[in-house]
Amino acid sequence: MNRLTLLIAAGIIAIATLAPAANAQYNWGVNGTQAQLKSRINFGVRNGSLSRSEASNLQRKLNQISALESRFRNSGNRLSWNERTKLNSQLSRLRADIESQLSDFDRRNDNRRHRGWYR
Repeated sequence: MNRLTLLIAAGIIAIATLAPAANAQYNWGVNGTQAQLKSRINFGVRNGSLSRSEASNLQRKLNQISALESRFRNSGNRLSWNERTKLNSQLSRLRADIESQLSDFDRRNDNRRHRGWYR
């Protein structure tokens, strides 16, 4: 009986410690989402899928969201539900803008796709 109880307790502890870790990748929070978006912008610059002006525009939008978050946090250390919802909405729009810019085939320093058109 003691062995069975010990095994059950060990199983419960294992499940309780693994569940938050598995769920953490989907629960970024505001700061984690901002870091992820900044990383996507930097990735686009490095691989050439974002032009300098596209990256600058996207980074400006991310900075505006960060400034808004700072204003919200200055009014109280924790974000209210409405503040978090507003930030998440803006971050979602920015994520869509980033993905759109990454896949629009504008390439930095790549005029090859136009060469045949203008001859």
